[in-house]
Amino acid sequence: MTASAPGTRSLLQIFKSGEGAKDELYEFASLEAKRLVVERTKHHQLRNLLDYVISAKQSHTIGQMELSPESKGRIATLRPRMAYMAARQKELLKLQASLDPVIKEAILTPEDLNRLYDFVAALVAYHKFWDVSQQQNNQRAGGYGGRR
Repeated sequence: MTASAPGTRSLLQIFKSGEGAKDELYEFASLEAKRLVVERTKHHQLRNLLDYVISAKQSHTIGQMELSPESKGRIATLRPRMAYMAARQKELLKLQASLDPVIKEAILTPEDLNRLYDFVAALVAYHKFWDVSQQQNNQRAGGYGGRR
């Protein structure tokens, strides 16, 4: 079963809704990023995920209606990479549970790959935003506000 925020659809359901669900996709990314900050997930782990999605996206030739075999291969290897990342950093288990069915079932076209990129890029951006916000709140409260 995929993880989802209370009162919302699963990430897989959002992905299957297509381009019309961008706001919902970004809201999911924001909520997930906020949870990851609270659980002290390292920013570089999310950047590594984004870099891999970018490499899959760049291996696709623009204008083709189907994903290239190289893109399909990189997308397929994203599942074990996410499992490895989650095994190393337990805070990523919920994200891995949400992304695994998306990668397995919903990344079928270049548009789907672009949507995956949009989600992961938003996740990285919101993670940084919530992390900085938390640091500023900690500094105002007299707590630790340094980098992790």
